[in-house]
Amino acid sequence: MVKGDFQPLFLVMEFIPLNLAGVYRPLRFINFLAEKGEYPIVISFEIDETVKKLYPNIDLELNKQLHKNVTVYRVPLSIITKENRIQSFLNIYFNLSDGYRKFWKKNLLTTLPSIFERHAIDKIIVTCPPFSGAVFGYLISKKYKIDLYLDMRDAWSQLSMNPIGSRIHYFFKRNLERKVLSHAKKITTVTPQLKSAFIKNHPHIDSSKFQLIYNGFDFELPENLVVNFKGLKDSDSIHIGYSGSYYFDPIAYDQTQVKWWKRKGHRKFFYTPVKEDWSYRSPYYFLQSMSSFLKNNPQYKNRLYFHHIGEKYDWLEQMILNFDLRENCILHGYLTRSETKELQDSFDLLLATSELVEGAEHYCLPSKLFTYIQSQKPILGFVTDGIQKEFILKSNIGSVINPRALDTLEDDFKNVIMEGFSNKIDLVYLSNFDNERLSAEFRNVIEKN
Repeated sequence: MVKGDFQPLFLVMEFIPLNLAGVYRPLRFINFLAEKGEYPIVISFEIDETVKKLYPNIDLELNKQLHKNVTVYRVPLSIITKENRIQSFLNIYFNLSDGYRKFWKKNLLTTLPSIFERHAIDKIIVTCPPFSGAVFGYLISKKYKIDLYLDMRDAWSQLSMNPIGSRIHYFFKRNLERKVLSHAKKITTVTPQLKSAFIKNHPHIDSSKFQLIYNGFDFELPENLVVNFKGLKDSDSIHIGYSGSYYFDPIAYDQTQVKWWKRKGHRKFFYTPVKEDWSYRSPYYFLQSMSSFLKNNPQYKNRLYFHHIGEKYDWLEQMILNFDLRENCILHGYLTRSETKELQDSFDLLLATSELVEGAEHYCLPSKLFTYIQSQKPILGFVTDGIQKEFILKSNIGSVINPRALDTLEDDFKNVIMEGFSNKIDLVYLSNFDNERLSAEFRNVIEKN
């Protein structure tokens, strides 16, 4: 490469070798551009002790997946110090994106001039979250007069996993979001539901700016693929697995369940722009069903097991104890991607869960569903209305149980676990998620606008 040949710049704060669900989508897009003869540039976190403390799940083998034409610049995070009570209070009320905006900005802006001196960059593509990346992209786009493209894998101001400091805080956060989205040339989203949420929240932004590009997969599936789950009737034992995070914070959840006038101090002003219940994203309703089933059918106590791959959350261990399932649950901790795949291949069912969005559909289609499909194992979906339920039913990859149907929940679980099922996969539907085609669509968005 010589200066004069334009190169796309990707700001991907969380990138390989971090073994996170969000790293694979930008990795596929970047590699696709490199395979087509381009020379993408990536700016990401330096993998040092600070980052290792924040992201313990690091898989160095992932670095081998990066195309040789890609140049990566690693920028260190400043040491993140523990906040005192005053700093914590100010952060709640005045931070409009995330903490990285404070702890990465100086090092990032110091590094940029040498990168732009070395390369002819004509556009910046930012993948979010972290949402501070969108703000950095906005600043870089304005300073260097290059086009900004945003790839939004999640909501920003509307995300309600945790309560926002106040309505005023939400007002400023939404205005910041509007400013950044308005400046962007194009905005890609991962599901129709997420695209609709952005358009609804920002009616003054031209809706044609928002483009749908699903998460996808890049492996071959056999023709006439059938997934089989025998059920306990015809099996010695059943092992159900889940990999990844639940994005559930029980402390934040408890805050959302308390009426505002009963909260103490500044918590009275907490605000959630969208009513979301993330206990449904946790395995609570699955474990509740499993516990009830085993209590009423003790003969299967030593034949039904749940496996969790990922962080060993304190709240998850307590949840397992509360449901008297300690002997039936195995927490494996963090594994490499290859180790996760090997273990998933041994399971009989793979669990999917989704958050509940009141009055709307959930909009997250986790990339774990595609690793599940790669294992060619059936999915058990404890999911609410939304994209995951739609995906499981239309692909015919598994069975769906409504976690809100409390009156029939145990019977629904028992029916699936005992009887099993056999489904022929709809490969025509799954072709909509072919990564080669989706990457080509992404390239078209950033190069022909």
